[in-house]
Amino acid sequence: MPAGAIWLPAESPDALPDPGEVGGKAYNLARLVRAGAPVPPFFVVGARAFARVLGDVPVPEDDAAAEAAQARALAVEVPPGLRQALGAALAALGGGPVAVRSSAVGEDGGRSSFAGQFETVLGVPAHDEAAAWRAVRRVWASAFHPRALAYRRERGEGGGAMAVVVQRMVEPAAAGVAFSADPVTGDRATAVVSAVYGLGEGLVSGALDADTYRVRFGGGGPAVVEAALARKEQAYRTDPAGGVRVEPVPGWLAGAPALSDGEVRRIAEAARALAADFGAEQDVEWALAPGPGGRRVLYLLQA
Repeated sequence: MPAGAIWLPAESPDALPDPGEVGGKAYNLARLVRAGAPVPPFFVVGARAFARVLGDVPVPEDDAAAEAAQARALAVEVPPGLRQALGAALAALGGGPVAVRSSAVGEDGGRSSFAGQFETVLGVPAHDEAAAWRAVRRVWASAFHPRALAYRRERGEGGGAMAVVVQRMVEPAAAGVAFSADPVTGDRATAVVSAVYGLGEGLVSGALDADTYRVRFGGGGPAVVEAALARKEQAYRTDPAGGVRVEPVPGWLAGAPALSDGEVRRIAEAARALAADFGAEQDVEWALAPGPGGRRVLYLLQA
């Protein structure tokens, strides 16, 4: 396998990777790490690995060709050198489940987001190399999904190289998304934070209702000016056997706020700080995990 088929942030903490090799999502994660943001450990199976393993796959022109390309990606044999490299990278992440996510070239970029177009596999046991490779191949195959190909054509996006992010999962008490500016009104003085119990996947997919908080930034510091609470009767949790499962939320907790006002402000401030660092408004996925002394630890999962 070519050198650099797997990229680890620890190998170059002060240098950003090539977005053409690690894809848009991983490039943004690397920027978060460089900015000192609290990002769970991750590594990237780069676009060179995708090209080397699958070879020169022409862009499918119809659904039949797309389905054939997907089937090939799901069944392809992975070279021993790359298998060994991935096994070593998984071991470096430590125990616990990992999330395997797409990081296509151009994804989460300035022109196109590709939101919902590609595959994400959650709750993959880090010790199960075979399961990790099945997840990577599922993400590779999603590069040829007809809806993703149609999206590329509509947006005028060429190529189709797929890198893959493998990131240690945290088991959050609450998770969600934060916008450094109001995404509806465009008001840059107001941040918006949405939260559910457990993993944020239920919110991102639209399956679960979420609490929504509006935070106003002014001369006196951030203030929560509005809290619209949803009845949160279900939560997504990591399944110890692999994957995720939906669990009921106790009735006394379902109508309670998922976040304290202090946590809302902390998340909004993190999103605003990133917007200032990167010179553009940010859409951030975050998670709050139990921490020492009762204070929950904030992690930023992607932006």
